[in-house]
Amino acid sequence: MKKIDKLTKYLLSGKTITSLEAFKLFGETRLSARIFDLKNKYKIADTWEETVDRFGNHCKYKRYAIIGVRNLEKEAL
Repeated sequence: MKKIDKLTKYLLSGKTITSLEAFKLFGETRLSARIFDLKNKYKIADTWEETVDRFGNHCKYKRYAIIGVRNLEKEAL
């Protein structure tokens, strides 16, 4: 099974994911590119999250979720 298929199955199960989680779970180093690909078929929600890294720096990252299937015929109208 390809990484994109594993990622899609994971997100369709109702879970969310960040870049770090995608790397740990699937070895996916280009999550934003995979999300871009998924946007052709699915509605994707993203939210910004903040944390402090081990050096004390404030960091922002996105958490992604699939929130529905796109209806391309309806969107074309």
